[in-house]
Amino acid sequence: MPFIQHTDADRAAMLEAIGVKSIDDLYVDIPADIRVKEDGDKVKMNPSMGELEVTRHINALLAKTKNANDFAFFRGAGIYNHHVSTLTDHIALYDGNFITAYTPYQPECSQGTLT
Repeated sequence: MPFIQHTDADRAAMLEAIGVKSIDDLYVDIPADIRVKEDGDKVKMNPSMGELEVTRHINALLAKTKNANDFAFFRGAGIYNHHVSTLTDHIALYDGNFITAYTPYQPECSQGTLT
């Protein structure tokens, strides 16, 4: 399902539901001198960068702080981080062949009734 951006009325209703007056109220615990400004401090990237280059660039920026990848943890049972394109997720979610529980049996496959 494609993302539909929130309207101003949607944002106002959400802020009212959680009891704050503005989005800035959500960030009061972060010191003002390290917050990203609305127009400044944007992440500068070359517009011709591919997905993998952008991921590497962002990871280089994130490497300036500590995260779970900086520590030993034993999850994955031997399957560790590797690049998977976001297109793969899109195909897996929206292609009916990947979301059906139906498995064709051999005659259907060999007769060409399923592709």
